[in-house]
Amino acid sequence: MAEKRVIFTGSATAMVTPFTDGGLNLKALDRLVDYQLAGGTDALVVCGTTGEPSTMDISEEAVVISRTVERVAGRIPVIAGAGSNDTAFAIRSAKQAKNLGADALLLVTPYYNKTSQQGLIRHFTAIADATDLPIILYNIPGRTGLNMQPSTLRELSKHENIVGVKEASGNLEQITEVAYTCPELALYSGNDDQVIPMLALGGRGVISVASNLMPRKVHDMVRLWMEGDQAASRALQFELYPLIKALFCEVNPIPVKTALNDMGFDCGGLRLPLIEMQENNHARLREEMKKMGVEYVSLDSLYAQSDIVTLHTFLNDETFHMINAESIRKMKPGVVIINCARGALIDTRALIEGIESGRIGSVGVDCFEGENDVIRVDHSYNSHVTNHDYIILKSFQNTIVTPHVAFFTDQAVFDMVQCSLESLHQFDAGENVPLEVHA
Repeated sequence: MAEKRVIFTGSATAMVTPFTDGGLNLKALDRLVDYQLAGGTDALVVCGTTGEPSTMDISEEAVVISRTVERVAGRIPVIAGAGSNDTAFAIRSAKQAKNLGADALLLVTPYYNKTSQQGLIRHFTAIADATDLPIILYNIPGRTGLNMQPSTLRELSKHENIVGVKEASGNLEQITEVAYTCPELALYSGNDDQVIPMLALGGRGVISVASNLMPRKVHDMVRLWMEGDQAASRALQFELYPLIKALFCEVNPIPVKTALNDMGFDCGGLRLPLIEMQENNHARLREEMKKMGVEYVSLDSLYAQSDIVTLHTFLNDETFHMINAESIRKMKPGVVIINCARGALIDTRALIEGIESGRIGSVGVDCFEGENDVIRVDHSYNSHVTNHDYIILKSFQNTIVTPHVAFFTDQAVFDMVQCSLESLHQFDAGENVPLEVHA
């Protein structure tokens, strides 16, 4: 059998779906996607079981998939959940995901309709025959009441479109048998507390709930193992363990969605029959998040408490001029403001007035409104700078203005070169390359 495509190596986030009272919160979805990309997540799973697809209609799933694909823009794989206890519906979902640009499918074992192992083979084969997207099977008997046996996986692994398995049985003996008998399947941990054991068995990574909150730490846990630093990887597994336990003290995704709301992501509530988290469990979750350095306070409180306000966020309608005259009035006298993201996050006139009044102690900006008129213009022939705000900012003794070079560190340059070389090598070898490479 030819070597199968590996959809991703590392951490994939099983994303929640942000709701409003009347439907989907797409702005919140965009923020979640951006947060995951910034945190180094290697793939995103949308409309998987953590995303509450059992309470969504197929048109809502279409919106979530298409929006995520558009937002990701090819930077990492987008894996769409298409599992169902109805084979015909699963096929429709799989075809829809393909048409919307998803890179792969995640198929949970049928629930309630507890078929036989032969029934599982026929179910998954029918879906795999109906699409050319690569498929990761998902075994979670604790939620579905149906365990997919290693022999069943072995038979299914013969299908060219079935390329991986997310194993959440918790049975390491069974998982070892899967790793031994199905080496052509990419093995992913479906339990956040068993990532290291799965990697030790040759696993490719994890499809994680915890990475909704801690994308960088979960990503690094897998990366460090793959790089050979097992001690550091194990240390991250242990560091995350108390939070992971708190995230599953109630039925998923109740705790993780609650935590994201506490972090200010505005994910909304859960759809019945799921309900809000019990207060005692919520208190436990907040305590574990606090230990991890995650404590939600209002933006006004953050302004009032902070000696330094530093910006590293995306620019969109929600963040445009997030630093303005009103927000500056709420800040500590003498506050230091640093902008390493996008110029239009700050209302420049309000910034200047804050400096002149003494409310702002000092400023460091690597980007500013209208910067293209300054840093992308050839001034070799004594052309004049016409951006008056820039001239005023440069005139202050307590202000540093740099020409959009904050990203240009030694490490960043090294990473860019390394990533480019690795992508070229993968392209030359005929492998899947997440970055666009031309011959």
